[in-house]
Amino acid sequence: MPAPLPHAADPTALPPPRGWIDLIAALLPLLLQAFQILIEYFKRAPAPTRLNIVVVRESKDLLPSQAAMLDDPDFHTYVGRRRHRWRCCDPDGRGPDGLTPPDIAPYLQLANSVGLPALILTDHDTGDLHAALALPPDVVAFKALIVRHGGD
Repeated sequence: MPAPLPHAADPTALPPPRGWIDLIAALLPLLLQAFQILIEYFKRAPAPTRLNIVVVRESKDLLPSQAAMLDDPDFHTYVGRRRHRWRCCDPDGRGPDGLTPPDIAPYLQLANSVGLPALILTDHDTGDLHAALALPPDVVAFKALIVRHGGD
């Protein structure tokens, strides 16, 4: 068994050096403040948004890079892993009754205002419109748009 410290056995002995204790006592309030700032920052950071991604296109109007992007399995894996909902439709598409399906009619109106091919991003949970714009020319630009509009 180690010998007891001198100050513990002898009340007249000097206390242990306080250098580390003083340093910790000085830094502790700063560390707590930094920790509180981090908590506030992450509390405000929005969670990635699940998006409805709708592409309205005429096949003849697509650039070769856009057509390749829409057919790329890696692109579909990217969208699926992030739990976004994906839909690609033709502006001339009709249902069995010969009418435009009511679920795509609002997207077609937005696409007509932007021009074809169009990319429309809405919030999956609320349905709020994030963007209606021209379809990006490639996967890199597409991913940048998704991130800019709250997806990951």
